[in-house]
Amino acid sequence: MGITAKGKKNAGLLTEGSIAKGILSFAIPLFLGQLLQQFYNVADAWVVGNFADNDSFAAVSSAGSLTFLIIGFFNGIAIGGGVVISKYFGARDEKSVEVAIHTNFLFGIIASVLSTIVGIILIPVLLRLMQTPENVLPASLLYLRVYFAGVSTIIMYNIGMSIMRALGDSFIRCIICLFHL
Repeated sequence: MGITAKGKKNAGLLTEGSIAKGILSFAIPLFLGQLLQQFYNVADAWVVGNFADNDSFAAVSSAGSLTFLIIGFFNGIAIGGGVVISKYFGARDEKSVEVAIHTNFLFGIIASVLSTIVGIILIPVLLRLMQTPENVLPASLLYLRVYFAGVSTIIMYNIGMSIMRALGDSFIRCIICLFHL
């Protein structure tokens, strides 16, 4: 595997060279990636707001808190896994980096399957606990079923991006965000 960033020995390591240059070269692509994600959210709201009825827009809005919770939860776990990977990467412990990456992906696969099954089963209960209005309930149920059917993409995306950040590669993360939209 060889622990190098961008194919060169010690290239792109944040622990070597100019601190300001290292932080900026890492942070700017992260910022651009987050900006693209916000554009995705704006586009989603615009499409639903302009091409669907009010109940559909309310369904997407009412599900927003739940989807935000899920994304935040799995993003937090992915960041935690990235911390472990970056620790081993910084120590140049190739075997531990490899094991940590495989463990993160295995966790992602298991979490994806369980989240999909549990999510689809518990959606009606969750919507009632969230006091979703009756007129919005059918559209919210449909929206969240579709969401949970594809939740594995969100989980694996967060894990993949966390691994890349842990290895110091935020530029490729930004490029992938372009294709993620």
